[in-house]
Amino acid sequence: MTQAPAFESDQELLKLAQGLRDAFGAPAPVALSRRTVVGFRGKAKLYYYPPKDGGRFKTPLVLFPYLGISRPYIFDLRPGESFAEFLYEQGIPFYLCDWGIFGPEDRDMGMDDVIGDMIPSLIRQAVRHSGAEGVTAFGYCMGVPMTTSAIAAQPGLPVKNFLGMVGPIDFTIGEFPAHDR
Repeated sequence: MTQAPAFESDQELLKLAQGLRDAFGAPAPVALSRRTVVGFRGKAKLYYYPPKDGGRFKTPLVLFPYLGISRPYIFDLRPGESFAEFLYEQGIPFYLCDWGIFGPEDRDMGMDDVIGDMIPSLIRQAVRHSGAEGVTAFGYCMGVPMTTSAIAAQPGLPVKNFLGMVGPIDFTIGEFPAHDR
């Protein structure tokens, strides 16, 4: 079995990293679509991406991605490979939740906070900002069970539609609050 080479120092590792940067070039810039921060809840930010020509739809899309795994710029990669750009071209008003970067100070934050407070607050902020009667809530990955739980726990939330993509939805296991189980 071949073992990965060991580095004698951090200096050697940094030299290797610089060599890779030199060989492959600088990373491509990401998150180039026009956006503004229109809301907050804790560390979470709510970005708004205005639609082309004022938009074709009144009901905005609010995307809740996974919690603390990857950065939300994956929804706005380089031009031609951007979900935000696609929605812009389709005339869809788009909001994206950026949960922020978690640290030790967040150790007491749990799913009850996200489901019972953060998601509902961000949905209401999107409604206020957009002037719409409700939103299309879009859960992605772990955002699916989180958003589903928030909508189920607060049926009065101004949600007209729900979309879920690549998310687990079995609530019999995991850390999700066991309300009315």
